[in-house]
Amino acid sequence: MNDTFVSAFLEKLIVLEKSTGHFVQYKIMPPFQGAQDLLSIQKIAKEIAAFVGIDKLVFSISFVKQQPKVGGIIELSHNGDMVFIEIDPSVTQHPQALYATLCHEISHKWLHLHGISAVNSYDNEILTDITAVYLGFGKIMLNGCEETAKPDPKVKSSDPAKKPASNFSVGYLNRDQLAFTYSLVCSMRKIPKEEILKGLTEVSLRALRACHINYGQYLKQVYHSLEFGDESQIELNKRFRDIQRRLATLDKFFTYLKKVFIEPFTHFYSQSHMTLRNFDESVTQKRKESITFDPALHYLNMVQLSVDFDEMSSTIKGFERKAEELIHLSNNVALSINRNNVINSFEDPEMYTIVKCPIDETKIRLPKNSGNIVVKCPKCNYSFAYNTKSIIKDVMENRGNNRRN
Repeated sequence: MNDTFVSAFLEKLIVLEKSTGHFVQYKIMPPFQGAQDLLSIQKIAKEIAAFVGIDKLVFSISFVKQQPKVGGIIELSHNGDMVFIEIDPSVTQHPQALYATLCHEISHKWLHLHGISAVNSYDNEILTDITAVYLGFGKIMLNGCEETAKPDPKVKSSDPAKKPASNFSVGYLNRDQLAFTYSLVCSMRKIPKEEILKGLTEVSLRALRACHINYGQYLKQVYHSLEFGDESQIELNKRFRDIQRRLATLDKFFTYLKKVFIEPFTHFYSQSHMTLRNFDESVTQKRKESITFDPALHYLNMVQLSVDFDEMSSTIKGFERKAEELIHLSNNVALSINRNNVINSFEDPEMYTIVKCPIDETKIRLPKNSGNIVVKCPKCNYSFAYNTKSIIKDVMENRGNNRRN
């Protein structure tokens, strides 16, 4: 069973209990036995109606062929006391299914009289099956919802062992879902165990046992305790505080990371580009100023330019060393995140296609997965090298090359 049905069923039971719980009895109707003739079925329908307090109505039962997978239908008009129920003739071959069908159809009428319905027809059928259990027909619904018919001995076959058994079912909830609904209703009403089990077939008992194994956490009597809500909230608050402490650790780590890595990295990145731009402008300006027809002055200007180059080269080497250290650290962090990926976040090729100018932060769109290119800012005219390849792919390729070397 899909656990998502638990909340859906609970929601419907809560609607029923809020609307009608103050006058619905806590009794369970015992299963019927035997009779399949029309007169007996009329009598049984009257007993079912009386059990839920609508015996002033007269239920007229007839056997009429229905659409595939439809066991019966009921007329839901408010006019008069006569209510017509049509049962598919195939259902009459399975007594327990017949009784379950009657309970389902009469539950339809009960819901109609109390103005309770679901948003669509299918959901309304689910609500009706749940209502049948809620009204006390749980045993009848459990015993009659599904039946495996034995092969007809009159049908000839070369191998009797291979004669297929046929499955016959009525209603919209399977036996496991009915077992959960029945167990939940009995648990909320504190029905004694012996009363819960009495009159159930072996397959129904197996379904109940499986239900308690799989969904026993929803069937505990502790839910009747008036203190359970307060105790649960206290426990939940403890869980809140525990995860909040973990989140605080993460926040501290982000603060630490920002302070010791992101901010220094950002500062180094912007200051490096600013220095490189100043170098470039300085060299360009000095080259213009060095133009002369005096050979001696030209010589001295070139010596000065060489001195400037040496100083710039020394600064650039410092940038290169620092950049390599940061790249090495960044690669390890990137590989660790990619390998563990605890936050289920993946590299997107599009994330590098919008780059900011390092000088004035003008946004520039670049081609995806580009090789090494030179980008020129349209606003400040600063030129800088860039590429939009995958960082993880770059790291893996570089590591592979380093191993081979």
